[in-house]
Amino acid sequence: MEQPARRGQRYPFFAAAEVVEIATQSKLNARTSDLGGFGCYMDMLNPYPFGTPVTIRITYNEVVFNAAGRVIYSQPNMGMGVSFDAVEPRDKTILENWLKELQQENRCVLPSWLTIPDSGEDDAFCGSRATELRNSQARFSIDDSVNYFRYRSVDTCLCL
Repeated sequence: MEQPARRGQRYPFFAAAEVVEIATQSKLNARTSDLGGFGCYMDMLNPYPFGTPVTIRITYNEVVFNAAGRVIYSQPNMGMGVSFDAVEPRDKTILENWLKELQQENRCVLPSWLTIPDSGEDDAFCGSRATELRNSQARFSIDDSVNYFRYRSVDTCLCL
């Protein structure tokens, strides 16, 4: 099954979660791997099928977020995408705060020690510099799985 288009940006987000199928009240533990304003992805071995109405409870730094939703895609032995259908005002505030924090964390910032030539940079240069930056263990607040990025000046960075 093809995954539906996302309505908004999702960010890497790892938190404990509990998913309850509404019809049977069966509970499963999961872990989120990304989060957005309209839904999240839950890592779990036995995800519910497409269309299943669920309630979710995500706990992060001792703060609990609750929402009603439905499974919008399911990947056996991997997890499922859940769309938030109903979020109470208190929980909406929690979600908005988490997303603000994630937006700040996911900005791509170059370290002050990095000097970049004014012009003439090519893919080989960008690729070698990306490797150097990853190996420096500096924190750039981008997903660790990013293998390549290209930058144009000290002040900006375009993450691909």
